[in-house]
Amino acid sequence: MVVQFSHVGKRNFMSGDSNDFKLKNLFNNPDLEFTHKKSGDKVTITLKPKFEGNLFSILQSNKPNPNGLNERYGWKNDWSPNGQILAVGSPFYELSTVNNIDAGRVYFYKFDELSKANPQPFNILERENEVGSFGSYLRFSKDGTKIAIGARTKDNKGAVYIYNVSDILNGANPNPLNKIQPNNLTAGAFFGVSLEWNYNDSQLAIGSAQNNSIGYVYIYNTDNFNVPVNILNPVDRIGLNFVNTYYGYKVSWDSNNKYLAVSAMWYDQILDNDIGAVYIYSVENLKFGINPNPNKILKPTNSQFANFGWEVKFSPNGKQLAIGSPGEFKVYIYDTNTILNDSQPVIISTPQKSFGCNFGVSLDWNPSSTKLVIADTLFESEIKSMGCVYLYDVTNIYTGMKPMQQIIMKGLINVNATDEGFGRGLRWHPSNRYLVANAWLNNKSGSLFVLH
Repeated sequence: MVVQFSHVGKRNFMSGDSNDFKLKNLFNNPDLEFTHKKSGDKVTITLKPKFEGNLFSILQSNKPNPNGLNERYGWKNDWSPNGQILAVGSPFYELSTVNNIDAGRVYFYKFDELSKANPQPFNILERENEVGSFGSYLRFSKDGTKIAIGARTKDNKGAVYIYNVSDILNGANPNPLNKIQPNNLTAGAFFGVSLEWNYNDSQLAIGSAQNNSIGYVYIYNTDNFNVPVNILNPVDRIGLNFVNTYYGYKVSWDSNNKYLAVSAMWYDQILDNDIGAVYIYSVENLKFGINPNPNKILKPTNSQFANFGWEVKFSPNGKQLAIGSPGEFKVYIYDTNTILNDSQPVIISTPQKSFGCNFGVSLDWNPSSTKLVIADTLFESEIKSMGCVYLYDVTNIYTGMKPMQQIIMKGLINVNATDEGFGRGLRWHPSNRYLVANAWLNNKSGSLFVLH
């Protein structure tokens, strides 16, 4: 886009006419970059999108799994808040060539190294040589000083480890500050399957989606990881003869410290129909009393096997909540100002349904809350090019909106015909200019793609 101004001189660009508001929005848009050229009494300003979708880097495991089995490299990943570190989880990595155990690892890369050919991690974290699935979930704290890493099968119950980022920068495979593992976990609890720091790092919510065959969420004050300050479970499901709701599979705090969202993607309206649900708790209610009733339970529009809640994320500005419902190929977006009312969400449906489809299985907002990416890891563009990511402009959200771009890794995906391909593990860089997405089954090991 090119904009021209006459007789600018030392005056402000804005003259007060009806186009001023639109121009100011353009200049203040963090997703646009502009250059200007002055010629006589005219200034020509050229604006173009910062996101162009170029492939910046491809990351692979630097050491093949000893038994040649898929290590799910890139399963979960996160950027440090300053954008200088990328953490990559590989929860099925096996340290032993004998026991076939999923010990797991987390790889750490410096951003400045990613543009080089075959970038190598500067540190690799590993835990004990035993089952643990270390790296099954991970998140940097908001201030960037710590990282929490889930090991959802540790001791057949699950655990979460807290590390100082400074220790990771300064020494190989340092010891964690804390190991979190509640006493009341049942076998197969999957504690650490999800986790999220709140807006100011004062609390950490941890999902345990199979605890007691129903699912729990544990909330800790971050100055004391020994005892949780609250333990949540789906109170409306207690005593019903239904299968596990998978409550706690995803958790998300909003940035305005108003709500905590907890997904239960196997929630059943009737026996074994897996429509899914998302529980909304006000932060105020969480302060008073253990396991309060949710303020709202969100559900999809009467769709069986929707798996509503497979992905749950508040926008960084706290104004919207996006919920993936891949069983019905939809993403629901709720306005947080009216989320406790019966207002209808905006629904984004898959732009094009192929033979396989799980649109909504992964999603992420960019830091400025102006873009939303949504994955369909089963999309078939051509043989061996499975999966895609759709990019949406969400400055104006409405039902029926179409993507501004479809991203496909043509010729780079090598998975079996029925396997998931490219698109999970979506995570925006803090600059708004880079995006990572995995293909966790690619080449029988996993790949992580960094897009510019």
